[in-house]
Amino acid sequence: GFGAVGVNPVSGYVYAASDSSNTVTVVSGTEVITTLLVDAAPNAIGVNPATGYAYVTSIFSHTVTVLSGTEVITTLPTGTSPVAIGVNPVSGYVYVVDQGPALGNGDVTVISGTEVITTLATSKLAHTIGVNPASGYVYVGDGSAIAVLSGTQVITTLTDNVLWGYAIGVNPVTGF
Repeated sequence: GFGAVGVNPVSGYVYAASDSSNTVTVVSGTEVITTLLVDAAPNAIGVNPATGYAYVTSIFSHTVTVLSGTEVITTLPTGTSPVAIGVNPVSGYVYVVDQGPALGNGDVTVISGTEVITTLATSKLAHTIGVNPASGYVYVGDGSAIAVLSGTQVITTLTDNVLWGYAIGVNPVTGF
């Protein structure tokens, strides 16, 4: 079934990933435009409205498929088990949260356009992300701490004292 959805507010395209068929269905308005084959078990989608690219993580293949409109552009390697994705449309950076093997060595794969530019060590159970395009800060949570990234660097780690938080929300106006 469909497990992840991403929307491009500029083109109006909606991308819906089906982990059971390894596809992404592209919708415009109320019509299916096409269905694209991606790697195994697509589970998260991030869209950069500035470039038009949609990024689809595949947890079992350890990849990100880059889509442009209704076409597959390329497939990029990530760390083990990509579980979340965040996009900064201002910098163009795409951040893919990788849980790592056996939930042990999490990291973040940083993509610019259609290229992997670096991998950043974060925390062993990283699984959620929030991006503030206004400040450029990226927040990666693991349930007991939050790694704060800026561009292509981890700048600090904050203890959040919340066990197993599963979501991070960022208000780009206030920065909180």
